[in-house]
Amino acid sequence: MGSEDGDGAEAEASAGEAAAKAAWLEAKRLFDLVRKARFAEPILAPLRASLHEARRRWDGFRPWPARLQTAESRVRSFRENLAKAEASLAAAEAAARLLEGTVENAREQLEAATTEFDDLQGEFWKLEEDARYEEEAAAAAERQFLAEQAAAAAALGPAVTPGAAAAAATPSPGGPLPAPRPLHRGRGHRPLPQFGGFYPGSHSACGGSGVSGRLCTKV
Repeated sequence: MGSEDGDGAEAEASAGEAAAKAAWLEAKRLFDLVRKARFAEPILAPLRASLHEARRRWDGFRPWPARLQTAESRVRSFRENLAKAEASLAAAEAAARLLEGTVENAREQLEAATTEFDDLQGEFWKLEEDARYEEEAAAAAERQFLAEQAAAAAALGPAVTPGAAAAAATPSPGGPLPAPRPLHRGRGHRPLPQFGGFYPGSHSACGGSGVSGRLCTKV
């Protein structure tokens, strides 16, 4: 009868081990499927915990040497995973520090460019305001000039035409024009030749060849 009880317990243990192993295999299949699909860690974390729990239950049915070997293998695997995670974290932190420097540099450049733009915008607005002020001053001066001209024309009287008003407004010369200068009759002056007389350079009074090459006629 004792042998029958022993056989029943052994059969029950074998069935429990088989069920635990089947549960572990199913959990492992599901975890590998989700991991290969590249799901995020929040989805993988509960599946990984279920896989480890199923493996722990299955290992409870195995002999002690096998259980120790499995536990040691798990420790080695988790140590490697930790090293990989720490390396990834260090690389991510270095990249984050580099990105922080890049962001800070970009922020400083933006602030400098914004300041320069604000200064140029203010200077441009000032130039526009000055130009507008000069235009208004020129227009006011022109209106004042036209008003003064109209007042001067009205002061001359209604009989004065615009042409006469313009002539009155135009200044006259300083004095009378100088007299024409008389011809010079000083020393060495020769009188103009007369017909019948001698031409300068002629041979005789009549019949000779004068400067002009014509015959003179005595009248």
